[in-house]
Amino acid sequence: MNPDELQEQEQQQPFDKPALKMRGLPYSVTEDDIIQFFHGFGLIEDSIRIGKMPNGKLTGEACVLFENTEDAKMAYQDRYKQYIGSRFIELFQVTTEEHSSFEQSQIAKYEARLGGAHRGGFSEDGYRGGRGGRGGRGGRGGRGYY
Repeated sequence: MNPDELQEQEQQQPFDKPALKMRGLPYSVTEDDIIQFFHGFGLIEDSIRIGKMPNGKLTGEACVLFENTEDAKMAYQDRYKQYIGSRFIELFQVTTEEHSSFEQSQIAKYEARLGGAHRGGFSEDGYRGGRGGRGGRGGRGGRGYY
């Protein structure tokens, strides 16, 4: 399902949650950036949860609460696919329970990937690994034309 179909499906569901998950954030995003992004929409400023990997690097996701469901709905409708820096932001409804557990779920999500860098997962420094070399084969190939 492409992103436009996901948004259409999301918009057809009843909007009954005062929390939004943000995806696509710059890896340098700050709470002030998010406050500015939702300025005028009833954002509860101390509710901002920015996702971090176990090593402290940002995940590009965040979760926020609004004063009420109507504020969250207006923010969703106005700010979906708007930009912070050069990155457009996707928004998703989440429950208040998902908001409360957001930071732990982010750590768990990326902890599962840590240590698997040799298989393309994340290493301890938060970067993807792989086998390196040309074409992922490690080295110069084997055809004798280098």
